[in-house]
Amino acid sequence: MEAQYVTKSYGKTVALDDVSFSIPCGERYALLGPNGAGKSTTLRLLVGLLKPDTGTIKIDGHEPFSPEAKSTLGYLPEDATPYRTLSVRENLEYIAALRGVKNVADATNRFLDELSLREYERAKVGKLSRGNMQKLSIALALVHDPKIVLLDEPLNYLDIPTQERVFKMLKSLDS
Repeated sequence: MEAQYVTKSYGKTVALDDVSFSIPCGERYALLGPNGAGKSTTLRLLVGLLKPDTGTIKIDGHEPFSPEAKSTLGYLPEDATPYRTLSVRENLEYIAALRGVKNVADATNRFLDELSLREYERAKVGKLSRGNMQKLSIALALVHDPKIVLLDEPLNYLDIPTQERVFKMLKSLDS
């Protein structure tokens, strides 16, 4: 993943100014900074939700908007909202199928169990607590076993035991 001389403004407000970085394959990085520093903007640029005003971004050698880049990414936006009228299971099955997962049932069951969502699998997302909605959002970002994972505030709304479980799950991604 690489960004070269990236600038992004919202009107007269400059969110990113001439930012460059490169993250080698297999590495883990955290993007830290105060509110308004441009962390979420950076992630939105990397996943192709925004276009930079200047500069270039490459994901695994491809433009962020390309199907090749999209297929390698798992993205959790801050305050993600899964499909509220679908159940937890339906959300997982839908996104897994959309992302080309070969065994949708296995992937769905794995995340229902790993993130303690089994008891809510038939519940509509709109009825979930924010913590359970966040767990589902994490599962949706990971269900297709992406090569690159970008998470914006992944621990929001999660209790300490769930945060530890999520850390353990993320650590196991590269094993």
